[in-house]
Formats: sequence, structure tokens, C-alpha cells
Amino acid sequence: MSESQRKTQLILDICRERYGAKTHAELHAAKQKLRKERPQLFHGIKKGSICTKDGPASIYTPISNQQDVEDLRNNMACGNYPLGMTDCEVIGINGDCGSRCPVLLRDECEYQDEMLDAYF
Repeated sequence: MSESQRKTQLILDICRERYGAKTHAELHAAKQKLRKERPQLFHGIKKGSICTKDGPASIYTPISNQQDVEDLRNNMACGNYPLGMTDCEVIGINGDCGSRCPVLLRDECEYQDEMLDAYF
């Protein structure tokens, strides 16, 4: 199964489970709701399509909460990354290390001393 097929399956499974979508129209409506609620699930997917023939587009979506971290981890695991990545690894790969990092705001950052040294 290719990366785009795994992403598609993940998104469709969530739409069916969370919204009870069964028909094509219900799946489309559920996908639109899900895109607004959890944009990290669609990270790297061209808007308007779950599957793309050209492969995923590189679209940056900032991480703002733990659900975004989980969604991005699941999305990255559909590709070449392990599912067991730490929150710091997921956030770092996405480019969101900094003052708005959810791990830093939870006071669980292993590197906050380095960040403070770099800041000052």
C-alpha cells in the first residue's frame, strides 16, 4: 500500500467512525468537517483531494495542540517515519520548535535550557 493510500484509508476510517459517514456525499461532508477540526491529518495532501496522482504536496500546517501532534505523527507514520516518534521529534520535523511548542508549554521540553541560551 502506498503512502497516499494509507493516508486516504486513515482519513476515511476517521470519517466513518467519528461521523458515521457511509455514502459518498456523507464521506465528503465528513472530510470537510475533519479538515477544519484537524488540519494536521491533511498535512501534505493537496486541498480538494485526499489522493493525488502526483503525490502529496508539501503544505505547512502549524502545530498548536496535542491533537495536532498525534494527527501529524499518524500522518508521518503512513510514510517513512516510525509511529513511536516522540512529541519533540514530530514537532521538530514540522519546524515548530520555539515558544509556542506544546511540549515546551507543558513544561516537558528536554531542550528548554538550550532554547533559553540561544534566546539570550
